[in-house]
Amino acid sequence: SAKVKAFIRECPQCQSNKASTQLPAGLLHPLQIAPAPWSSVSLDFITDLPKTVAGFDCIIVFVDRFSKMAHFVACHKTITAAETGQLFLATVFRIHGMPKDLVSDRDPRFTS
Repeated sequence: SAKVKAFIRECPQCQSNKASTQLPAGLLHPLQIAPAPWSSVSLDFITDLPKTVAGFDCIIVFVDRFSKMAHFVACHKTITAAETGQLFLATVFRIHGMPKDLVSDRDPRFTS
C-alpha cells in the first residue's frame, strides 16, 4: 500500500489527472485608470537576487500607475510590512506625497 501511494505521488500522469480541491478562480477585474500622477501606486518585490556587499537580496518596486515612473529600493527578503511602510514613507511619500490608493499582489507580508 505504501509503494502504491509513493508511485501515485511521483507519477506525472496521476498528478495531472487528479481532481482539484481548490475553488475555480473568478474572473479578473481591471483596475481603474489612475486620475493623476502618484495618486495610485503599485508595489511588488523582486526576490532571490544575489546578495550585495551590504547583504541585500531583494528589491521593492514602487510604481506610479499613471506615469509608470518607478522607484527601486534594495531591501532584505525578510522585510516586514512595517519596514515596507517605512521604506514607502522614505521613498515615495517624502517626494510625491500620499497616494489615494496602494495596489499590491496580496503578498503574505501584507495579508498576514
